[in-house]
Amino acid sequence: MKNPSMITCLAVFLALFATALPAKDDNPMDYQWTIAVDGKSASAGKIVLKLTSAPNEDGTTSDPVEMENMVAAKTKQGDLQKTLLNNVRAALGDERYQIKKQGSDRVYIKAKKGTPWFLLELTNNTVKGVAVTLTKK
Repeated sequence: MKNPSMITCLAVFLALFATALPAKDDNPMDYQWTIAVDGKSASAGKIVLKLTSAPNEDGTTSDPVEMENMVAAKTKQGDLQKTLLNNVRAALGDERYQIKKQGSDRVYIKAKKGTPWFLLELTNNTVKGVAVTLTKK
């Protein structure tokens, strides 16, 4: 016959271990994001991004910022990256965000110290042949 106290101890250990596992990150906001572009535009169109800030420490909120990026047909990936980089910088400025290119296909956005976390969304992409991926860091 098996030792019931050993089985009880094992059950308690497994229950405690399961509760110690990190929960899925349900918070859509983060303080840094990357925008990755892949492909060459097969058509003209637009890529629309929206940045929504979390409330400030004092509870005030900012309006979401929409960034519309017009893309010509046959635009190469590196030129798409430059377009997104320039338009994001123009829309957000450099006072609250660090915005820079990463590699040949990504734009990096980081909230500077004191700036609330934010949600970055792709609200529209009508450019054929181009995939846009947003990733929390």
